[in-house]
Amino acid sequence: MFSIQPPVDIARRLAPLDGTTLRFMLTGILLEPAYLANHARILTLLHWALVLANGRRTPVKNDLTGLFAAMSDHPAALSEDPPEDAFVDIVWTTQSGFRIFPGIYTGAGFHLQRLLDTAQQEEDKVADATGVRDVMALLCLSEAVASRCGLPAGAFEESQPRASLRPNSRHAFKLGAFTSFRAGELNALGIEAAQLKRFVLQPTPDLLEQPFGATDLENSPLIEWEGGVQVLSPPGLVAAAIAHMALALGPSLAKSLYLSDMARWLGVDLPRAHAKPLPGRDVAIGDPRWSKSIEERALALEFDHDKHAHLLVLEAKWPKSRDNAVPPPLGGGSRLASALSRLVRKLHEGICLSFLPHCSYVGGLAFLICSDIIS
Repeated sequence: MFSIQPPVDIARRLAPLDGTTLRFMLTGILLEPAYLANHARILTLLHWALVLANGRRTPVKNDLTGLFAAMSDHPAALSEDPPEDAFVDIVWTTQSGFRIFPGIYTGAGFHLQRLLDTAQQEEDKVADATGVRDVMALLCLSEAVASRCGLPAGAFEESQPRASLRPNSRHAFKLGAFTSFRAGELNALGIEAAQLKRFVLQPTPDLLEQPFGATDLENSPLIEWEGGVQVLSPPGLVAAAIAHMALALGPSLAKSLYLSDMARWLGVDLPRAHAKPLPGRDVAIGDPRWSKSIEERALALEFDHDKHAHLLVLEAKWPKSRDNAVPPPLGGGSRLASALSRLVRKLHEGICLSFLPHCSYVGGLAFLICSDIIS
């Protein structure tokens, strides 16, 4: 994560530009596979456009080129890496498939599919059935955008971060227009306006005070437009779907979904990991002096956000040999399960301070999955 406070010169460049047109252009660029590796810069500029572009002049290609060039030393540019996922992925329900845009959200399709499967298999235990229904409406929008753009599932682009971006402004605007849906078009898709309400970005005076990767736009990727909505960020549809689906499942299903993986990681994989120092600590992971409690083990979930804590929990890739494994300090069995159950519930409640402050109840599971998928 990094600050998205805009430099003074960029704020001056944005002030005379028409924000609505610029917004469509930037959203359209997000739909061009060739620019996948540059999503950090594009998304940052999209945040700035929402707040700072309040003029009347229609942006042209030179404006876009100049804005991206002015960001060459910004943390957004320095954070860009080659993408790890396909440009268009697909998730399935028993009714249909939905094409999604993973963007730079590592493993988004995998995590969303797992949540969808759980929601279908444990339908009677879902805490918030309305929340699940609303996520399905959001996925319908994602499928509709992919269909309008003619992008097949599995579309992949060997994209590398570009030092200079020179997008075609007219083509970008045309693609961006595919993300807008009037009321009648929503009805034709079987989507009720009320289903999208929780995903609509509200006026946020402190939007640019929030760190990249944890802004309101990440959780609310839609904006009201001509009686309907516009998708501001197609990849944001996935991030919002994951977060809201985790919340809709509720703590009990979150526990059953991830408890066994977390138990394996905290109890077996973590102790035999190569020594990695924790910030502010002299004791490294794997040092017996540090393996005192399940709560201390849990601190490792935050030890290095660049390593994607959610993937460490779900897909720990430590040495396969168990010869040198340290026995779980709690001995396994009911004592370990009880401690892990308390930990999952604690994480499920703690997200209110860091990810979804406006929810009536919140989930650390969504935080584990979503908070560091942008590195």
